[in-house]
Amino acid sequence: LHERHYEFELDVGFCDVCKCTIQEENNEMIFCDGCNVCVHQACYGVRVIPEGMWLCNTCDAGVTPKCALCPHNGGAMKMTSDRTQWAHITCAWWIPEVAIGDPKVMAPVLGIERIPEERWSLICYLCKTKDGACIQCSVKNCTTSFHVTCAYSHGLRMDECNNSTMFQAFCKKHNNDNKTSKKKTSMRL
Repeated sequence: LHERHYEFELDVGFCDVCKCTIQEENNEMIFCDGCNVCVHQACYGVRVIPEGMWLCNTCDAGVTPKCALCPHNGGAMKMTSDRTQWAHITCAWWIPEVAIGDPKVMAPVLGIERIPEERWSLICYLCKTKDGACIQCSVKNCTTSFHVTCAYSHGLRMDECNNSTMFQAFCKKHNNDNKTSKKKTSMRL
């Protein structure tokens, strides 16, 4: 019994979309047999887990694209509505001008063309590039900007509120600051 528990713990991953490790009935964690990305069924739009092998969309297409919204490649991506680019679902959730077309299949990524030039020109304070579109700290009057994926990889506080329709992200300076007034970002589906 102890060995099984230990082996199970080694196999548990976290969802590349929501960053959570909790697995629920009818919303299991699945791993791509091509790149090993781990996602919840609902987070990636997989209604039924296929028998045998499962490939994420990028592996199924035989590509390893860079995200249109951040400087990183790999991870849980979906194609954009014009079918010319790929974007992380997580980036699409957090960038306010961007949306997911059909939440049941979590695709396509919509609205990249609505992102203002100002967002594209922001420099991420974590990776020091302006490759992609940044979000900013949710504390009023703080203009610190960062890529969604950089924020997650550096352990910044990323809060989902109101059943995942409002998002708040915090720079390192405000990561543990609960008392400051905050601006909110709405998610569009």
